Amino acid sequence: MGENEVRWRNMDISTALQTTVLRDATVVAGHAGLHNEVRWVHMVDHPEIAAWVKPGHLLLSTGFNWPREDGDGKRLICSLKDRELAGVVLAVPHFLDHFPESSVSAANEVGLPLLELPWEIPFSAITEEIHANIIRHQSEIIEKSEEIHRSLTNAAVAANSLDDLAKALDNLLGRTVNFLTPDGFVLGSSIGARSRQCDEHAYMQALTRKAILRRMQHSMHPMLIDAEPEAATPCRLGCPIRMRDELVAIVFVDEGTMPFGELDIRATEHAAIIGALHLTQKELTHREKLAALGAMVAGIAHEINTPIGNCLMVASTLADHMRLLSKTVAEGRSLKRSLLEHDMMEFNVANDILLRNLQRAADLVTSFKQVAVDPKSSQRRVFSLKNAISEVIQSLMPTFGKTGVMVAQSIQDGIMLDSYPEATRTGRRPADKQRFAAWL
Repeated sequence: MGENEVRWRNMDISTALQTTVLRDATVVAGHAGLHNEVRWVHMVDHPEIAAWVKPGHLLLSTGFNWPREDGDGKRLICSLKDRELAGVVLAVPHFLDHFPESSVSAANEVGLPLLELPWEIPFSAITEEIHANIIRHQSEIIEKSEEIHRSLTNAAVAANSLDDLAKALDNLLGRTVNFLTPDGFVLGSSIGARSRQCDEHAYMQALTRKAILRRMQHSMHPMLIDAEPEAATPCRLGCPIRMRDELVAIVFVDEGTMPFGELDIRATEHAAIIGALHLTQKELTHREKLAALGAMVAGIAHEINTPIGNCLMVASTLADHMRLLSKTVAEGRSLKRSLLEHDMMEFNVANDILLRNLQRAADLVTSFKQVAVDPKSSQRRVFSLKNAISEVIQSLMPTFGKTGVMVAQSIQDGIMLDSYPEATRTGRRPADKQRFAAWL
C-alpha cells in the first residue's frame, strides 16, 4: 500500500497540449512526464538556465544558449529535472532545428517532457493562454469549492449525526464517504451497514502496520492511499480530523470509477473541518449533560440523606427498645401492662416514621430515574401531565431549595397525554421517535 500527500493541481502539460497554442507542438521526449503540473510559464535564453527556473515552471527557449555538447546537454537536463521543472518548449527552427540527441536521450531517461514548437508561434501567446487557463481553472475550482463548502455547512447545521454529513458529501461528489476512528470504528457512513463489504478495522490495522496512519497523524493535507485488497477497500482520499491536536477520526472518500480531482481534495478537507466541529459540539453537549446530571445527582443525594438519616435513627431506637424487652423476658421479670402498651405505641410511631421516610426516599429515587432516563429508550404511551410535572418539580426541589425559589403547579387532575413522557419531562416535543432520539 502506498500513500502520497495530495495538493491542489493547476494544469498539466497534457492539458496544455489540448487547450492552448501548444497543440501545434510536438513532444519529442519525456512522455512519462506529460502529467507534470504547470504552475507558471518562464522564458530563459541566457547561460545558467537551471539557476532561473523553479518547480512547476514550463521553460520556453529559443535555443540560443542551449548546450550543443553531449555532456553539457545531459547535465542540463538532469539539473532541470532536479529542480522539478514541468517541461521545456523549444522554438524551431532558428537557432536549433531540433533538440540535440543527447538532450532527448537524457530527457527520456528522467521523464522530462521536451516539446518543439514552430518558430512562428510567439512565446507571448503561450504565456498568455496558459496563464489565463491556470487562473480560470483555479477560479472555477474556488467557486465550486465554495459551493461545496456552503452545502456541507448547511448540511452540518441540519445534520444530527456524521451519517448525515457523509451522505451530504456523497451526494455532492458521487463517492462513498466514511468517518472512522483510528482503530476502525465507523462514526458515520454514506452507505448502510448492510451494504458495507469492506472491513474497516482490518483496513486501519493495515494502515498502522505500514506506518501510513502515523504519517496521517502529522499531515495537514489529504493523503491518497492505494487500494487494500485484504480489507476490500478501494483507493481512498483520507484527511485527518483533530481535536486539541489529537487525531480523533479520519474522513475517507472512496475513488470508485472516476479518478480524484481537485474538488474531491478540497471537499475532503472541508468535510474534515465540519466533522471536527461536529465532534467538538457533541463532546461539549456530552459534558454539559454530565455536569447537569452530576448536579442533579448531588442534589438528590443531599435530599435523600434526610429520610435515610431519619430511618437510621428510628431503626437504632427500635433496636435499643427490642434489646431491653428481650432482656426483661430472658430474666423472667414480669411485664407491666402499661409498660407493654407504651412500648407498642412507640413501635407504631416508629413504624409510621419509617414508612413515611422510606416512601419519601423511594419517591425521590423514582423521580430521579424518570427524569434521567435515556430518551432513546422512551416509548409513546398515555400518562398524566400533572404527575409528570410533579415528578420533575420533586427531583429539582434540592436545587430550588438553595435559591429560596418556591415552585407551585396548578395543573388540573385528569389531563392525559398520548406522547413521550421522558420528552415532556425534559421540555422536548419530538415530532416522531427518530427525531427524538437524534436530540442526544
